[in-house]
Amino acid sequence: MVLHFLSSQIGQRSEQGNRRAALLVLENPSLLDDIRKGLLQKDADLAGDCAEVCTMVAEQEPELIAPLADILSPCLRSKIPVSDGNPCMLWL
Repeated sequence: MVLHFLSSQIGQRSEQGNRRAALLVLENPSLLDDIRKGLLQKDADLAGDCAEVCTMVAEQEPELIAPLADILSPCLRSKIPVSDGNPCMLWL
């Protein structure tokens, strides 16, 4: 499971854990299923880290992230702050 490497899960304030998770996903794309599940969680920090991993992976292999567009696209339109319980990272 790749979620335990995410910055929010290991208590980091940097993106180092998320970068490691992104590298693991690039090496083993089946780990994207864990990231997809993380995007759907109510934990805003976890969902935000998963969105960041998606961005990092998409920089190198955008076709891997395309199947997650239906989950990520509502986040692009979200105007509700993360602290209000919206699992989407505020990308606007």
